[in-house]
Amino acid sequence: MVKKAVLLILAITCLISCSSSNDDNPEDAATSITMKIDGVPHTFQALGRGIDLMEDGSYKLHLNFGKYVTSPYQEQSIVIIMKYKKKGKNVIPEFIYHRYVDGVSFDGNFVEGDFESNVSVNSNKRFKATASGSLTLGGQTVTISELKINYVYEDPFD
Repeated sequence: MVKKAVLLILAITCLISCSSSNDDNPEDAATSITMKIDGVPHTFQALGRGIDLMEDGSYKLHLNFGKYVTSPYQEQSIVIIMKYKKKGKNVIPEFIYHRYVDGVSFDGNFVEGDFESNVSVNSNKRFKATASGSLTLGGQTVTISELKINYVYEDPFD
């Protein structure tokens, strides 16, 4: 009887500790990339990801998000490049935003402007972050606010 009680306690402990993982939160099960650009709400799609092995043995994560409209032709994209598995405040060194609307383009790294970010998950299964900022280039200012990224990978990195 004592043996069954010990096994039951171990099983419950395992279930509690496994279900509390930040990576496996059921409310975060779907990929979602939302933000406001110059005050207008936008939803982007996850377009891809990759990891590069660097000369120093570390890994660099590439994340690609985009939104494309055909009539009239418009495109917007975000590329995030940072160390794989790094988390925390302002740890994104490259947050590149591209926009082409009505023949006018804007391309820049928001980190060079006023930019704040917080990466809460950067694992082999998912990337989760929030950010906001503004960047002025060539007389154009673009402001991104309320950025929320929850990118659940189709297949985990090995």
